[in-house]
Amino acid sequence: MSTTATITKTGIEQFATHWAALQAEEWYGAQPTALRKVRSAGWDRFARLGFPQKGQEAWRQTTFAAISEGSFTRDDVGQLSGSDVAVCGPPAVATLVLVNGVYHRSLSQIDELPESVSVNPLLDQLNDGTVAHDYFATAAIDKEHPFLAMNDALWTGGVFVHGSDADGDETVPLHILHIGTGEDHVMNQTRSLVVAEAGSKLAVTESFLGTPNYVGFTNAVTELIALDNARIAYNRLVAEGRKASHMANIFVSQRRNSKVDLFSLSHTTGLVRQEFNVDLMDEGAEITLGGLYLVNGHEHSDNRTRMAHIAPHARSRENFRGILDGHGEGVFNGLIVVHPDAQQTDADLSNHNLVLSDHARVHTNPQLEIYADDVRCTHGSTVGQLDDDAMFYFQSRGIDPAQARQMMVNGFAYAVVDQIGVPAFKEYFENQVTNWMTAADGA
Repeated sequence: MSTTATITKTGIEQFATHWAALQAEEWYGAQPTALRKVRSAGWDRFARLGFPQKGQEAWRQTTFAAISEGSFTRDDVGQLSGSDVAVCGPPAVATLVLVNGVYHRSLSQIDELPESVSVNPLLDQLNDGTVAHDYFATAAIDKEHPFLAMNDALWTGGVFVHGSDADGDETVPLHILHIGTGEDHVMNQTRSLVVAEAGSKLAVTESFLGTPNYVGFTNAVTELIALDNARIAYNRLVAEGRKASHMANIFVSQRRNSKVDLFSLSHTTGLVRQEFNVDLMDEGAEITLGGLYLVNGHEHSDNRTRMAHIAPHARSRENFRGILDGHGEGVFNGLIVVHPDAQQTDADLSNHNLVLSDHARVHTNPQLEIYADDVRCTHGSTVGQLDDDAMFYFQSRGIDPAQARQMMVNGFAYAVVDQIGVPAFKEYFENQVTNWMTAADGA
C-alpha cells in the first residue's frame, strides 16, 4: 500500500504534509486494513488530479484559489460550550455535534433515541462485519473528483446514523451539527453515513455553521443509503461565514420503492460548491430534491446535480432556486441521465433565479441525457427580477416598498422550502431565509 505519491500538481504540497502527519498518528494504524486502503487510494487520486483548473469544463465557473493557495491547519479540539451549541439548530430528539470536523460526545445529546435508531462516531463503526463497514464508500464513488479523493484520504471525523425499525410509523428528528471555529484557516474534513434499512424511516438535518470571524475550509462527504421501502428525509444547511469555503459531495443510493426527500439551503458563506449525486437503482424509487442558494456581497455558490435513472418506473422531482444580491454569483448545473433500461421514467428538473442587484450574476444549465424511448422528462430554467406590477400592487394597498420586497422574496423562497415535511425542521429553515433577507435589506 503506497503512502506517498509524487507531488506534481500545484497547490497540494500542504495537503501532502497533512497526509504524512495523519499516517503517523496512532489511531490511523489501528484502522481496519480496508479503510486504510480507501485512504491511500484517495490520496493517490488527489495527487494525480490536483486542484481543478478553469480550463476544465465542470469547474470553469468557480475558482478555488482560496483553498489551493491557503495555508490550513487542523484543530481537533475546538473550544465550545454546551450553551454555544444549544442555540444552534432546530428542536430534535438527538443532536450530534462535530467541532472542526471532530465528533464531541460531551456536547451531543443522544440519550433519548429509540432502539430502532443509532448514532455513533463513524470511525468507531468501520470494523469488519458492521453495517457501516458494509455501506461505507459504496455510494461515494467518483474516481475523477479531486475533493472526494481528498476527503477519502484526510477525513478525521464523522457520524454514522442507522435506522433499523421496519415497523416504525414516525420518523425521529436528528440533527448533525458541524461547527467551525478559529481564525487561523482551519481545515475540516468530515464524513457522514446515513443508512435506512428496509422499511425504516429517518429524518436528518445536517447543519454547517461557523462561529463569528471563522476562517476555514470544509470538505464534506455525505452518503445516504435507502434500502427497499425505506424513507429518508434529509435537509442540509451551509452558513459558515463569509471567510469560509465549503466543498460538499452528497451521494444518494436508492433501492426498490424507497423514497428520499432532500433539501439544501446555503447562504452567508464565501465560497460554496455542492454536488448532489443520486442513483435510482431499482423500480419504484422516488426522490424529491429541492435547493435554495442565497448569495450576497461577493459570495459564490455553485450547485450541481446528477440524477441517474438506472431502473424503470422511478420518479424524480428536482427544483432549485437562487436569490442573488450585491455582487454575488450563482451557478446551477443540473443533469438527468436516463439509462437504456429505465423505461417509464418520470423526471422533472427546474431552476429559477431571482436577481435583486444589477451587479449579481447567475449561470444556469439544466440538461437531459435520455437513452430510453418510453419516458416523461422535462427541464427548464428562468432568471428574472422582482415584478414591477406586483410591487405596484402591494404599494397601492399601503404596503411600503421594503416590506413588499421582503414578502415577494420570501414567497419565492418558501415555494421550495415548503417541501420540508418535518415541521420543526421546516420552521428552522424558514427562519434562516427570513434572517438572511432582513440582513440583506439592512446591508
